[in-house]
Amino acid sequence: MQEEIQKIIIILENCECITVEGKHIGDLNIKNISFSIRRVACNSIQKMYCCSDFAISIHADCSLNKKSEWTLGEIDAEERDPIERLYKCNDITSVDIYFNTGECQQVFVPWNEEDDYTNKYQKTYINKFGDLYIVVSKNTEFDDVFDREEIEDISRRAWTWGIYEALK
Repeated sequence: MQEEIQKIIIILENCECITVEGKHIGDLNIKNISFSIRRVACNSIQKMYCCSDFAISIHADCSLNKKSEWTLGEIDAEERDPIERLYKCNDITSVDIYFNTGECQQVFVPWNEEDDYTNKYQKTYINKFGDLYIVVSKNTEFDDVFDREEIEDISRRAWTWGIYEALK
């Protein structure tokens, strides 16, 4: 069986989680993943995977899942638009990648240590169709990864998302 991504869960600084099903993931690029073992808290030493660059495009239909999720479970009373949440707050800390084999791999994204609550390395953009584009990198800018003119073109969007759907 070929290992494929079923979903990713984006972990935010406040321990909120946003699930993006595979059908809503367009471009996904996680570069230069490194492995280390280090102390992450006064009482915890863990193995960690960190990347230098993280980029993803998320289809607007991801907004249909409005239930709030947290690392400790779900909260039924709260609803939020996941695309709007990711766009307004630059605070992605890591992603949990779930594969069709049942395996899960957590990868931490670059974080600018100048601010505990906002990741200055995160750049986000929503096109006029409601699709979200995210780049988290110290050295790579948004326009190095995504072509704004292309992602705003209706025919190009239809073709691109159509190809992604056909490949699933």
